Amino acid sequence: MTIDLTKLYGLTPAIATPLDSKGQFDPTAYRRLIGFILDAGVSGAFVLGVAGEYSAFDRRERRRIIETAREAVGGRVPLIAGVFATRTETALDYIADARAEGADYVLLTPPHWFRLSQAEIRDFYVRLAEEGGAPVIAYNCPLVNNQLTFETVAELAEHPLVAGIKETSTQENLQRIWAAVGHRTDFLVMSGWEYLYLPAMSLGIRAFIMGGPGNLVPYWCMEVLRKFGEGESAAARDSYLGLTEFCHRIYGLGLSPMAAIKAGLEQLGLCERFVFSPYRSANESEMAAIGMLLEEHSLLPASAAIPV
Repeated sequence: MTIDLTKLYGLTPAIATPLDSKGQFDPTAYRRLIGFILDAGVSGAFVLGVAGEYSAFDRRERRRIIETAREAVGGRVPLIAGVFATRTETALDYIADARAEGADYVLLTPPHWFRLSQAEIRDFYVRLAEEGGAPVIAYNCPLVNNQLTFETVAELAEHPLVAGIKETSTQENLQRIWAAVGHRTDFLVMSGWEYLYLPAMSLGIRAFIMGGPGNLVPYWCMEVLRKFGEGESAAARDSYLGLTEFCHRIYGLGLSPMAAIKAGLEQLGLCERFVFSPYRSANESEMAAIGMLLEEHSLLPASAAIPV
C-alpha cells in the first residue's frame, strides 16, 4: 500500500460532532460544519476524536458519523477516523468499520486504564496495522495514562502501515520525537496542541491537528500557517498570540472545552450548543459572553451581530 503523507501537510481540524437537544447526532449540522471548515482551505478532516466526543457513540453511530463525514468531505481532503478503544479486538472492529465507510487513516491512543509497557504499546499498534490493514496514526494525548516514548515512536516508524503520530502531550516530547523521526518522509509527526502551533512550525513540523480553534476559527488557524509559510514571521507570531489569547478566554468560561466551542458554533449558525451528558451545555449568560468575544474579533456573521 502506497501512502502519500504529503496530503496531510497543513492543518487537519479535529471536527466536533453536532448533537440535537435530545443528544442525538445531527447529520445536517455536521455537513454544514464540515463545509465551513473545508472552505477555510484545510488539508484534512479528523472525526471521532476527543473533540468529536467519540466516547458518546456506539459502534453503529460511529459508522454513521464516518459515513456522513466521508460524503461531506467528498474526497477533497484525506479523512482520518478515530477508532479509540480499550481492547485490541474492539479497535480492530472499529478499524474495519472505518475502512468500510471510506476513511483514509485511523487514529487512536493506547488503551488508557492500566499502565502498559512500551513493548505492549508497540505490539498494540503493530497488531492494529497488520490485522486492520489501514494506515494507523498513534496519539500521545495528555488525558491518557499511557504515552509513547520517542524510542517507541522511532521503532513504529519502521512499520509501513504505521503512518505517524499526533503529539499533544508536552513540548519536550514533541521536540524529542521530531529529533528522532522528523527526517523521515514515510512517517508523519503531527502537532496537536494549539498552544504549540507556531513553536512546532519553527521546529520544521508541517502537519497539525487542531481541535477547538480548528472548528470555530479555521480561517484564523490557516492565517498563522500561511503567514509563517510566506516568511512573515512577525505577522505569524502576532496572529498566533492573538489566537492563543482567544483560546485562553473561551476556555476560561468554566465550561468543558467542547461545550465552549459548540456554544461558539451555535453563535455562528453552524450547529447547536449541546454536548453529551454529564457535561453541561452553555447557559444563556455564557452564550452571551461567547457572543461578545466573537463580536470583539469580528467573527460573527452580520445577521448575528450583537446590537449596539
